[in-house]
Amino acid sequence: MKRGILYKLVSYPSLITLKKGFGLHMNHEGYDFTVRVQQHVKALQILDYNNDIIVNKISDKKTESTLKTNKIKELSKKELFIQIENSKLIIETIGSNCNSFRTRDITNLLFGIEVEDIENVNSVQDKFDDILKYFLKIYRIKSGDIHTKFPEDLNEELLVIREGRYLYLQEDLDKKISERLNSEMRVAIGIKSLKMPTSFTIGSKKNLDFDKNGEVIKEFVKSNSKISQIDEFHLKAREEFYVNNNYKYAILELFTMIEVLIVDKLTKYKLANGVSNKKLKEFKKNIPISYLINVELPLILNNITNDDRKVLSQIDSIRKIRNEIVHENKKLTKVECEFAFKAVNDFFDVLRKNQL
Repeated sequence: MKRGILYKLVSYPSLITLKKGFGLHMNHEGYDFTVRVQQHVKALQILDYNNDIIVNKISDKKTESTLKTNKIKELSKKELFIQIENSKLIIETIGSNCNSFRTRDITNLLFGIEVEDIENVNSVQDKFDDILKYFLKIYRIKSGDIHTKFPEDLNEELLVIREGRYLYLQEDLDKKISERLNSEMRVAIGIKSLKMPTSFTIGSKKNLDFDKNGEVIKEFVKSNSKISQIDEFHLKAREEFYVNNNYKYAILELFTMIEVLIVDKLTKYKLANGVSNKKLKEFKKNIPISYLINVELPLILNNITNDDRKVLSQIDSIRKIRNEIVHENKKLTKVECEFAFKAVNDFFDVLRKNQL
């Protein structure tokens, strides 16, 4: 086997707050590697919407996009600039056309990973995402940088990875592993992959009804209603699931909403039927949410059906999932999250049917 170093130069879309030249030797799951901050870059990003995008289909799942022209128009006095306060975003509007310019922070990180066979690095390629995330996790926790995202959370940012390889000489093999990984090498590095976003709009908004949204918002304002705590929890849960892909926090927010909602509905029902507020507060902490879901809630539903009982059983299942998250650090799947949101929508229907 031909031992050597696989280099990965990652242009990461964030300001990694480590000095240029900072480097360290690490080991992750049996792989020895170094990571070094090569450069901090503040790049000007230009989105030219007056240009034509040419899309070439590579396969059913992949496309390659290019711009017809790569020229920037000269600016004239007639063009209007709007600068958003406290932002690096500038929007240029000309009639119905619009361009945007903004600066983006990028940090070039150079990874050097020791491999047993420099001509066969497939296993390391598959592991590199874990190595990158391992470094970022340590960096985020120890620096307190909550703004640098993990690769799977990058929405509109472009992740560029360049790659190069170096075959060890005998004199390299005579050195300690940390010395040879940190040695200066002459390596040709070129673009290996571009992890491109599917859209500059975070998430899908195709199912949102412009007209209906306007009517609903006008009606809400006209009624002088207030945003409820239930609404806020539900929105936060959906954001965690659909935007952040954070299934754990989505379920935690969702079940908190369920708990608040059930307690509120049962409290109003009890007060309306003669139970004193003082007694409710006195026994509040002694009644578990599982009892409220499985015993008390069915009592206030009119003509409860088997389908209604099935929905309550699903709501109780969300409670069990929530407990597994809190007590056992359960790892959730997308399917489990989808089940929970479907169950909540069905639960809303049961409450509406019973005018609760």
